[in-house]
Amino acid sequence: MSKTREYPTVEWKNIPWKKLERVVFKLQQRIYRASQRSDFKAVRRLQKTLLKSWSAKCLSVRQVIRTVTKEENVSQFNLIYSDHSIPLSLQQCLTLANQLKLSSKGSLIVRKDKQKMVRYSQKYLTIFEMYSRALQALVKLAIEPEWEAQFKQEVQNYCNDQLGLQSPNSAGEFCLVEKRLDENNSFKSKIALSKSQQQKHYRRIVSIIDAHKSVPQEALIRRLNPIIKEWKNYYSPQVSKKICKRLDHLVFLKLMSWAKRRHPKKSRKWVLNKYWHALKNENWVFASKQKDNQLMRLLTHT
Repeated sequence: MSKTREYPTVEWKNIPWKKLERVVFKLQQRIYRASQRSDFKAVRRLQKTLLKSWSAKCLSVRQVIRTVTKEENVSQFNLIYSDHSIPLSLQQCLTLANQLKLSSKGSLIVRKDKQKMVRYSQKYLTIFEMYSRALQALVKLAIEPEWEAQFKQEVQNYCNDQLGLQSPNSAGEFCLVEKRLDENNSFKSKIALSKSQQQKHYRRIVSIIDAHKSVPQEALIRRLNPIIKEWKNYYSPQVSKKICKRLDHLVFLKLMSWAKRRHPKKSRKWVLNKYWHALKNENWVFASKQKDNQLMRLLTHT
């Protein structure tokens, strides 16, 4: 028997949660990959392993505790039983985790203390209800990776069909990526522009800036704006703000290099004040003053 189970009142709050999360996430990754290759026998075997995993059980109980108390680190609750206040100790939290189990018929295994009540902010929960919620969280950890993999394939096929209607070559411009949410140990899928397309667009902007090293700022802006506008109109419905902000930052660095080359003896602050201006609610707008004191600005990707 492990020390953690032998001395639960001492070690529940000192359980290495990061380690438990890694163990569960690795199992979820294996389930995800098995589902992707349609190896459902391996999926069921790995899901059973996860359902029996002590790490997954502890994480499920912790998730229920956080949901009930709406706090990050809570170790005790007030139980109302026979008109006496009894603390739900660290040992009882661990005992609840150890008792999580799916029966052969799918029914819940409930102990003698199922009539005890947990009181928090005028809300009462029986031990049975807490057990049920923890068991639901445990099952979710097991089945979510399988269905996420199947959902990803369906979305990828749908996106390829839709993008293929727009352009024969547009389907290869996008890719589907997944992001893990640490809080709930779950996955989230989203569509992103491929890196090759991002680099292609940025290289086009760089080539124009390099070819116009000596032209006035207004002429450079007139040359860049149609390219940025065309890209923005075509990709903005699919591209995330993070990618657009990254492109804007790269363009800013390139334009700063362009401006410093024109004034090698001037300071960075002087260059910024000459070529970048405040416009309405925006700061650091690459813009050129015209004869009527109006500003011709460079468009952004966001």
